[in-house]
Amino acid sequence: QRYEYLETISSGAYGVCYKVLDTATGQHCAAKGIKQAHEDAEVMRLTLREVKILKTLPPHVNVVRLLEAFRSHSGRVYLVFEYVERSLYQELERHPAGALPGPMVKSVAWQLLHALGHCHDHGVLHRDVKPANVLLTGYTPGLGSGGVVKLCDFGFARTLPGGGGRAGGGAGGGAGIGAGAAGLSSYVMTRWYRPPEVLVGDSYGTAIDIWSYGCTLAELATGRPLFPAGRSTVDQLWRIMRCLGPLPPLQAAAMRRDLGLQAVWSPPQRLKTLRQRLPDLDPRLFEVVSACLTMDPQRRPTVRQLLEMPYF
Repeated sequence: QRYEYLETISSGAYGVCYKVLDTATGQHCAAKGIKQAHEDAEVMRLTLREVKILKTLPPHVNVVRLLEAFRSHSGRVYLVFEYVERSLYQELERHPAGALPGPMVKSVAWQLLHALGHCHDHGVLHRDVKPANVLLTGYTPGLGSGGVVKLCDFGFARTLPGGGGRAGGGAGGGAGIGAGAAGLSSYVMTRWYRPPEVLVGDSYGTAIDIWSYGCTLAELATGRPLFPAGRSTVDQLWRIMRCLGPLPPLQAAAMRRDLGLQAVWSPPQRLKTLRQRLPDLDPRLFEVVSACLTMDPQRRPTVRQLLEMPYF
């Protein structure tokens, strides 16, 4: 009863987000109602994991803040966050060309890297970086001046064994973790933003967030997804290899262990290169995107290495 409903912000497969008024403080908040968490033990487990990660992760200006979690009288589970006006996905719709202005892309890129660096330094993989999961507050609508970026939706987030670490792309050193029963699930992140190591079911670490970050930057700068419309894992791998070439040896070996991926065991002929797909991208921004989309996760740059690139 503390929170008064104002409007529905968004609805997805796992929950509904509402704008609410905290009657105790007079502040607007965002309340995320988790569908089926009160009825499905697995959904409840994932929800509790999200809450634990957000409560354990130290505060950071570029990570959305969890205020509290509770059950309503009906048993439904709600997570209450600070209210942030809109997402990058919504911001893209405000611009006639569908792309953000150059200065805004750089501002978002810089702040989002710091959010990911904070997560990786504390052993957290976000596993679902995309425009819809990056919030904006304080930006002049449609212009992109000023403002703060906040990484949100930690529903797929996981902690790395032993704290911070990476498999080819985190903020610090350390080992990655395997997909499957002994490690992390390969069913993470929206397919358009999944890196090859996830698509083939290989082990992975913080480098997966770097790949998704690169896909996100390209989308912000051009107004269109880089590898869209993949109808299946096979189709998504085919689209990636058609642009970036064959998989590195470890991922190729993992792919060949999966008979379901047999259609792409032989790499497709390369058509448009990444530069041909992004011909108008600022050269220094292209350098960042290209580095993020390094096929081998062991060679993908860390957050710190990206922050040292000339674009910033």
